[in-house]
Amino acid sequence: IPADLAAHHPALHSTLAAAALRIDALFGANQDIEFTVEEGRLYVLQSRNKPYEREHAVRLDTTARAPLARGVGVSGGGFRGVAAFLGSDLEALQRQARALNASAGEPVVDGVVLLAHSPRGEDINAMLKYAGGWVVTSGGRTSHAALMAKHHDVNAVFGAAELEIDEQHRVARTKSSPTPIVEGEIISIDGDAHRGEIYRGSVPFERGLLK
Repeated sequence: IPADLAAHHPALHSTLAAAALRIDALFGANQDIEFTVEEGRLYVLQSRNKPYEREHAVRLDTTARAPLARGVGVSGGGFRGVAAFLGSDLEALQRQARALNASAGEPVVDGVVLLAHSPRGEDINAMLKYAGGWVVTSGGRTSHAALMAKHHDVNAVFGAAELEIDEQHRVARTKSSPTPIVEGEIISIDGDAHRGEIYRGSVPFERGLLK
């Protein structure tokens, strides 16, 4: 979506963003969309799968694994990371992720996964800078945060209402497990439109798909 569209034509920007998300969901992958505007009305001409999706949006190998929680896959694909919360020291957790990979001698995490209930505009800037994976318990594909995740190719799951985020104590709880997710724990997410799942631990990628 053109960067200046929101500033100059906010209503048209919202219409286009909503249409793009519906088309992505229909085809199960991010789309390159051709559109035109005539007399203030939006017309979508055609769409095609983005090359980015084919090359880089890897999938987790979830064979014989049950997800800890589910939501709506908004963007990206598989991503393993150390759990973080709003208020966490995100730079320190990035360093922790790098140290884990160095200790293992191979990539076991891809960065930081930030869990939040309802991030505000000022939160999103930090999330974009430090976290390559997002889990948001509120909202859906058309929320502002979801649109930002898609625009910046963040691996993201939204609407994960099964998770209860305690940002003060930096833990996330779910009825399916007596053990909460704690800050610094390794979790894996899949932001694919057909998945939208959260797992404990470092889930390997499907064979032949590497970051």
